[in-house]
Order: sequence, then structure tokens, then C-alpha cells
Amino acid sequence: LAAAGAPLSAMLPPMGPPPLAGPHGAWGAWTREADAFLLAWVAMEGFGRWKALRAAVLRCGRLRTDWYARSRSIAELRKRAHAVLRAAEREMADIYRRAADEEARGA
Repeated sequence: LAAAGAPLSAMLPPMGPPPLAGPHGAWGAWTREADAFLLAWVAMEGFGRWKALRAAVLRCGRLRTDWYARSRSIAELRKRAHAVLRAAEREMADIYRRAADEEARGA
């Protein structure tokens, strides 16, 4: 997936998300690969199919060793997918705004 010529990796946060805090301190974190999978899956299969997303995460060979992503509930996957989609939307808005600014300066 690429939008407006930007690779999928450009749509994800540059340093990745911080680890989440659990009852005993920091534990687990979403990987860039899991974020890319969520973003690509929602783009291909559609928004709102959260049970199917959970099943896809469990079937995905790329996430086979990512215990953190595989152990998330449907609600947690939905929440993370929302966050990744919002980050991608912000990134695309920035790309379009920069392109418009450059075009306005060049015209």
C-alpha cells in the first residue's frame, strides 16, 4: 500500500509507539510490523470487521512470534487500529499540506 507516493512505513510513527504500562510496570509494545499489518488489513478488508481482524492476526505468519499482538483482545485491536489510522491520516494531511505550500511558493 502506498498513498500519494509515500511508502507504508512513512505512514507509521517514526520511532514507534511507547511501551504500554501494565500492573507491574512497562510490558509489551506494538511493533512497526504489527502496525503495518493492522493498517494494510483495514485498508484491504474494510473498517469495522474487528472479529475478522482478530482471526487474521492469529493466522498471520508474520506475527507468529509477536506474542503481544497475538494476545490482544478485539477491543484492544480496534483501539490500536484506530490509533494507527489516525496517525496515517495526519501523515497524509501533512504530505498534502507541504505539497500545497511548495506549489504556492513555486507558482
